[in-house]
Amino acid sequence: FDGRPAVTYHPTARDVRVLLDGLALVAELLFEVGAQEVYPGVHGVPEVLRSIDEVRALRNPALARGDLHMVASHLFGTAVAGRSARASVVDPALEAHALRGLFVMDASVFPTNLGVNPQHSIMGVVHRASSQLANRERVGGRRRAS
Repeated sequence: FDGRPAVTYHPTARDVRVLLDGLALVAELLFEVGAQEVYPGVHGVPEVLRSIDEVRALRNPALARGDLHMVASHLFGTAVAGRSARASVVDPALEAHALRGLFVMDASVFPTNLGVNPQHSIMGVVHRASSQLANRERVGGRRRAS
């Protein structure tokens, strides 16, 4: 690891237009079904849109890539769990193969996106691993090497 971000976004001008058009359509839809406020998260656009007429701000051609606040959550597969140190980053207890005592307890231990909302799966796996870790610490420390 060289210290630079491993995940970067480089949307093209077309990507920005498509994203903003999609955001505008969703905002319009939300107002049509009764929303009173929409929070678009775009610099140069009001922080809170309070009417369907204000959605026009999202179609401003001056908006650019730097105006978008893009966030990725639940990055899967960056610290895959498995028994083999050659094929995975953490073991089944979610402890790093290369640095014992370091535990990774988030979506990165899954090999790929689950295709559904991952909240319960993440919570279940992390609950199990954290319970095992707490029990291990209660009974006197480190588990035996396998």
